[in-house]
Amino acid sequence: ARLHPESRRAVRAQSLAACVMVPLYHRGEAHGVLGVGSREPDAVDSVSDGTLMMLGRTIAAALASAGYVERMQREADERRAAQEALRESEERLREVAEHVDGVLYLADASTGKLLYMSGSDERIFGRSMQPDGRDHGDYLAHVHADDREALRAAHRRAARQPFEIEYRVIHGDGSLRWIVEHGRPVRDARGDVVRIAGFAQDVTALRELETQLRHAQKMEALGRLAGGIAHDFNNLLTAIRGDVELLLKDFAEDDPRREDLEEVLAGATRATDLTRQLLAFGRQQMLQPQLLDLGDVISEFSRLLRRMIGQDVPLEVHTGEGLWKVKADRTQVEQVLMNLVINARHALPETGGQIQIRAFNAQLGPEDPRRRNVMRPGRYLCLSVTDNGCGMPEDVKARVFEPFFTTKPVGEGTGLGLATAFGIVKQSGGYIWVDSAPGAGSTFSVYLPPVEAENETPVHEDAAVAEPAQSKGETILLVEDESVVRRLAMRVLSRAGYTVIEAEDGPAALTAYDKQGRVDLLVTDMVMPDMGGREVAETIAAKQPDLRVVYMSGYTADEVFRQALPSARNRFLQKPFAPDELTAKVREVLDDQAYESWSVSG
Repeated sequence: ARLHPESRRAVRAQSLAACVMVPLYHRGEAHGVLGVGSREPDAVDSVSDGTLMMLGRTIAAALASAGYVERMQREADERRAAQEALRESEERLREVAEHVDGVLYLADASTGKLLYMSGSDERIFGRSMQPDGRDHGDYLAHVHADDREALRAAHRRAARQPFEIEYRVIHGDGSLRWIVEHGRPVRDARGDVVRIAGFAQDVTALRELETQLRHAQKMEALGRLAGGIAHDFNNLLTAIRGDVELLLKDFAEDDPRREDLEEVLAGATRATDLTRQLLAFGRQQMLQPQLLDLGDVISEFSRLLRRMIGQDVPLEVHTGEGLWKVKADRTQVEQVLMNLVINARHALPETGGQIQIRAFNAQLGPEDPRRRNVMRPGRYLCLSVTDNGCGMPEDVKARVFEPFFTTKPVGEGTGLGLATAFGIVKQSGGYIWVDSAPGAGSTFSVYLPPVEAENETPVHEDAAVAEPAQSKGETILLVEDESVVRRLAMRVLSRAGYTVIEAEDGPAALTAYDKQGRVDLLVTDMVMPDMGGREVAETIAAKQPDLRVVYMSGYTADEVFRQALPSARNRFLQKPFAPDELTAKVREVLDDQAYESWSVSG
């Protein structure tokens, strides 16, 4: 509008063939756009003398001298840079949306129509959930029926406030998956809610871990309870068994009263076996680990197993070649194997049942489902027992390792067999799982870590009980807080000819020692109120460095025990013990020429 009319005509004519559009400014304000042509005069058909083209070039030169072309170029570069930055930003956002461990979505706040969903939908839901004009709630058909209404209510609230909800969906492969969904309203410049932004994540693996953690915590609590019960019960059993055995020594072989006493002793022995199973479940029994080839153990023990389950039940044994060695207590491994096989025998049908035992090396990678999201990736020696019996439903599988839980009729079984196996495996540093379904049989799998250094010298301890021996005039300080056990031990040791000084607790023991001045042996319970056996021994050993000690306990997993006896297991007497076992252990420690003086380090 500010150009000469002929210039306007020229510019208008030239702009028809323009290749550059230049903004026009006046006093810093834009007033229009000018097209600057670049054609040669003979290329313009509508112009005969080239005047208009020359005029266009004149205007272009003038604009260039005024800085318009440079400004145009700068703004064009800025637009290209902005477009490139926008493209890169959109690409980064797309990569985040496509690779995040979950699904991002946008939905219209008023209609509920999906506007956008990231491409992880098929991985999370097992099917495409892309918008295609569908409502955000269209996938409700795939949500577990018990969770649909809660999800609907959460979506209805989304336009007013953020929400978080956990629900279950039926995956495309038919499995049940747990989903956590977060959503919040998106507002425009006026503050009106226009969209709903959300994020849905598959947390099935996390839920499984939480379930396993709760189960482990429950089992740990039960183990502590079982160990505490066994500890107290062992004190009572020690007194019962000991008193009965002392009475039996006073009766002649043909005394009719012996039969009643022997029944009492048999009952106490069975009770002792139960407490040992409780301690095994609670991982509180003493182990004697040694280097084992499970193939050899299974082959040798299978002969006894066949007699236990009966000749009518086929027992197949398959052990792989070159099995990795494990460090475990052989007796306890055999106990696990026996309990699993007996459990399998009870699950078999009357006819056609069979049991299979396998041992093989297993290398578990990070994605191996056998890890159950709990076991570390790496090498394991696997021992499995499989039957084709009745199988178990999920509620039974969840409780199968609990003590005293059994599906057998009342009076058939104690419910401690699998609990014992569980405790032994855990104490040996391994894992035990069960895979089962109704009518499909069961497979119990035990995974034990192999020994890395296979030339390690096996740990072996002679568990044989020495023959009882009489005193050689020694003096013993006996410390036991349970009166029934203390009285029994006093009687047994006195009968064997020892001079016995008894004390009911740690402080009383120190007072008695100070009065005596010196003792040949300290026999002390490990777990006592106020002052434990280790502290008593430590205090006396400071005055008498050559002190010899025999520790007693019915609860061998006590932390004080583990600290006090890392290398002195031959000085330990497990409750309940028989009178002859007590005198044998006392004589063994007193006569041990290689006995190392007691020290704080054990």
